[in-house]
Amino acid sequence: MMEALQQGKPEDELFVDDKSVEWGSFKHNAIPKGAMACAHQNLANTLNPPERWILEQSLKYDSLTEEDGNTILGFKEVRTEREGSWTAKEAAAYYQEMFPCSRYLINIRSDTEKQVQSMESEFEFENGKSVKSFVEDGTNFHRELAEELGDAARLTDLEEWKNNVDVLNEVIEWLGFKNCRFNTILHENHDGYQPDRERHLNLDDDCEYSP
Repeated sequence: MMEALQQGKPEDELFVDDKSVEWGSFKHNAIPKGAMACAHQNLANTLNPPERWILEQSLKYDSLTEEDGNTILGFKEVRTEREGSWTAKEAAAYYQEMFPCSRYLINIRSDTEKQVQSMESEFEFENGKSVKSFVEDGTNFHRELAEELGDAARLTDLEEWKNNVDVLNEVIEWLGFKNCRFNTILHENHDGYQPDRERHLNLDDDCEYSP
C-alpha cells in the first residue's frame, strides 16, 4: 500500500483522481480517492463536540469513537455555495465521497415570493444580482441536489410542513428513528432570532434510533 501511495497507480481506482508528482513546487505522493473523508468527518465532530461529561469520560478510552460510538453526528448548512463553483451533480458527488454513510435533509420554500420578501427585509445584495434570481436559482439547485443524492436525500418544502407536523414525523421515521413523534412545530427565529418559548417538544420514553 505504501508503495502505491508513493508511486501512484493510474489503473487503480483509488488513484483515478491523482498521481504522484516527483518534482517541482507541486511535488507530492499520490493521494488516494476518499483520503479527505476522515478529515472532513473529524472537522464536523470538532465544530460540534459532544457534551463535556462525554469528553471527560472519553479520556478513559483509546478514542472518543470507542466511548461514544452511538452518537449521530450532523450539522446544518444555511445554503450550499454554488455560484460559479459547481453543479448539483458535482456537489452530490462530493458529499457522497466525503460523507458516504450520511443522509441529507434538504429543505426548500416553494413560495419564492415570500422568501424574496423575507430576504429583502434582512439582507443587501451586491453586484447587481437580484434577490429574486438568487432565490429561484437556489431553489432549483437544491431540488437538483436532492435528485442527484437519490435515496440518501429527503426533500422537504416549508410550505408543506409549517402547519403539518405529520410531514416532519415522516422525516423522523425516514431517518431511522422508532416510536418518535413530534407533538408540535417550534418557531425558531421567532421575532427575529429568538427561540420559541411558548411551545415545547415532547417525545415518548421509548423513542430510539433503530437503523
